[in-house]
Amino acid sequence: MKIIRKILIASQNSLWAGELKKALMLSKKIDCEICSERASVVKKILEYDYSLVIFENSFEIKNIEFILRLFTNPDQTKPNQIIFCINDFQDLKKIDIPIELLEIISTYSMPLPIHILNEIITNVALPISALNANVDSLDKEFVQVLIRSTKEVLEEMVPEELKVQKPCLLSSMEDYPEISIRGKVLIKSEFFTGSLFISFPKKSFLNIYAVVVGEKVSEISSEEEDFASSMANMIYGRVKRILADQGVELNMAIPSVERCEKLDQAKGPIFVIPFSSGHGVIYIKIAKDYI
Repeated sequence: MKIIRKILIASQNSLWAGELKKALMLSKKIDCEICSERASVVKKILEYDYSLVIFENSFEIKNIEFILRLFTNPDQTKPNQIIFCINDFQDLKKIDIPIELLEIISTYSMPLPIHILNEIITNVALPISALNANVDSLDKEFVQVLIRSTKEVLEEMVPEELKVQKPCLLSSMEDYPEISIRGKVLIKSEFFTGSLFISFPKKSFLNIYAVVVGEKVSEISSEEEDFASSMANMIYGRVKRILADQGVELNMAIPSVERCEKLDQAKGPIFVIPFSSGHGVIYIKIAKDYI
C-alpha cells in the first residue's frame, strides 16, 4: 500500500542532508524535503503535516527552539516523531524542549554512517507493530488505519472507553461468537480486494443502537438493520479519507446488511479485530478475496 510518510530535514549541512534524503527516498513510502533556513521550515510546517522532523546540529539552537514552540501551538499538528542529530550531547542540554514534546523526541550522536541513520529513521517513520505474526499476509498499515478509523467512529458515537484486542485469524478463535447482524462493504483497490465487515452479537447491537439512536428495542427488525450498514459505511468512509490524505485512493462502495448466526468461514483467511466496551463486543472482519 502506497502510504507516504513525509519527512522534513532541517539542516544547514547541505551535503549531509542531501545524502540522507537520497537514502531515505529509496523507500517508495517516504517523501523527504530539506530546509536550511528557519523561515522555510516554518512555511513547510504550516503547509504540510510531517510524520517526522529531523534537526541536524548545524540548524542552530535558537532555530530549533523556535520550531519546537511552534509545535506546541494547539492549532498546529505536531509530527509523530522528532529526531535530533547532535554532535555533542552537551548541546542537547542547552535546548529548551517543551515538556509536551519530550515523549516524541529521540536523539542520536553524530557522526553516524548514513546507511545506519537511514535504517533508524526508516524504522521510526514506518513502524510495523499493529499485528502479531499470524497476520503478516495482510497489509499491516491498512490494518493500522482500519483500527484507528473504527476506534474514532465508535468513540464519537458511543462516548465510552473502547478497548482494541489483538487482531487474529478467525480460524484461531476457540469460540466463535454468535453474530446476529453485520454491515458489509466490498473493497476493490490495487492493494486489497475483499470485504470489510462490522459484526454485532445481538446484545451489542441493541445496546449501541439504543445509545446512538436514543430508542430501546428488544429485537432487531428490518427498521433497525440499516444501522449496521451505516456503521460499516462510516468506518469505511473514515478509512477512505485517511488513506486519501496519504495518497491512496479507494473505490466508492455501497454498504449492505447481512443477517447471520456466526462469523463464517471463507476460502481464504479471515482476520478479526475485536473491539470491546461496556456495551458489548463488536468484531471488525477483513476477508481477502471474499466478495
